[in-house]
Amino acid sequence: MRVIVAGLIDLGVVRTGLDEAMSAQDGRYRRYTLCSSGHMLGMDLHDCGQARAATYLDAQLEAGQVLTVEPGIYFQPTT
Repeated sequence: MRVIVAGLIDLGVVRTGLDEAMSAQDGRYRRYTLCSSGHMLGMDLHDCGQARAATYLDAQLEAGQVLTVEPGIYFQPTT
């Protein structure tokens, strides 16, 4: 996430220092990083929408489970 935020700062999209932009109090970079580091995949592609934290965010990855690795930057129109 630090690399992505540093890139957003270099592009002039985020206009703070890296430490400030990464702080929990700021968090404005989250507007451009919608998927974090990835998500689980399943028969219906995205299995994370209805998942409970115990079976998704807090769970152990087990054999046979599949996930994406997609730290991306998503630019959206300002509304």
